[in-house]
Amino acid sequence: AMESFSKARRLAPQWNEPREHLALLHRIKENPQAAVDEHSTLIKQQPKGSNHYVNRALAYAQLGDFESAEQDYNQAIELEPENEHLFYWRGVYFLQRQNYELALSDFDRVLAIDGDYDDARLQRASVLLQLKRQAEALEDYAKLINKYPDDPNAYTGRAYALQLIGKERAAEEDLKRLMDIAPEQSVQMNVSALSAKIHRLRDQAEYESAIEIAEEIITLVPEDSIGYRLRGGIYWDLEWLVEAYDDYTRVREIEPEQPDVLSARGQVQAEMGEWRPALDDLDIAADLSRKAGANLTLAFTLSGKALAFAGLDRIDESNRVFEESVKLCPTNPWVYYHRGVIMFRRGVYLSLIHI
Repeated sequence: AMESFSKARRLAPQWNEPREHLALLHRIKENPQAAVDEHSTLIKQQPKGSNHYVNRALAYAQLGDFESAEQDYNQAIELEPENEHLFYWRGVYFLQRQNYELALSDFDRVLAIDGDYDDARLQRASVLLQLKRQAEALEDYAKLINKYPDDPNAYTGRAYALQLIGKERAAEEDLKRLMDIAPEQSVQMNVSALSAKIHRLRDQAEYESAIEIAEEIITLVPEDSIGYRLRGGIYWDLEWLVEAYDDYTRVREIEPEQPDVLSARGQVQAEMGEWRPALDDLDIAADLSRKAGANLTLAFTLSGKALAFAGLDRIDESNRVFEESVKLCPTNPWVYYHRGVIMFRRGVYLSLIHI
C-alpha cells in the first residue's frame, strides 16, 4: 500500500487522497514525523481544510509535540467554529492529556451544537466522573440508556457512578441488566462496580472494608493489576508503605511500563526515605508521562521527585521540580504535602545542627 500510494503521489503531486493515506500509514507504522510532513504539504495545498489540521494534530500528539497538536486543533476550530466533530476530537485530545476541565468544555460545546451526538455524551459522562460530578454524569447515562436500552457502555458507567454515591441497590439493578445484555462481560462488570465501591469507601476512610473488597477483586482476576493497584492505594492512605510498595511492585510485574504505577511506587519509596530508588522510578515515570502528555500523572511524579531531591539535599533541583509540578496542576494537594514534609524535615535538621 505504501509503495502504491507513494507512486500515485509522485505521478499526481496535487492529488490529496494518496498523501492522506500515506500519512495514515506512517502513523500506523509509528513514523509520526513523516505523517506530519505529509499533512503539512496538504495544508499548504488546502490551507482551509480543517481535516488536515486535525490529522496533523493526531500525528503531532503521537510524536509527543503536544503544543503543536493543540495549535492545530485550535486552528481547525477557528476555520470551522460550528463543526461539532472538531470540538469532539479536541475534547478527546484533552481527555487523553488528563485536562478534564478543558475536555468537559469541548464536549459541552459538541452537545450544544448537536444534542444527539451520543459519543460526546458518553465521553462527557466519563469526564464528569473524573471531576466527581456524579449527579450530572448520571443524567447523561440516563439519556443514553433511554435512547439505547441495550447499550452496555452506558449501563457500566451508570453502575459505576451509582456505586460512587452509595446507591448500591440501583447499581446492582444495572449490573443485572448488564448480565442480560452481555453475560460474557460479567466478571469485568463486577470488577468495575467493586472498584467504584472501593473509591467511595476510601473517601469515607473505611479502609478495612476497602481492603477486603480489593482482595475480592484480586481473587476474581488474580492476573489483572486492578486489585493490586487499588489495595496499594489504600495501604498508601494508611501509610503502610512497605505493603503499598509490594503491591505496586506486583502491578509493575504485570504492567511494566505504566507511568502512574512507577510514579506511585517512587513516591512511596520517597516517603520511606529510600531516595535513590525513588528517583529511579520517578525518572522513568516522568519520561513516560511527558511522552504521553499525561499532565496530572507528571505533576504527581514531580511532586515525589521534589521530596526525593530534598532528601538527598539537592535543594535547587527540589525547588525546580516543585515549581514545575505546581504549574502543571496547581490544585494538586500532594505537591504541597510533599513540600510541607520537605520544609519540616529541613527545619528539624537545622534545629539539630544548632543544638
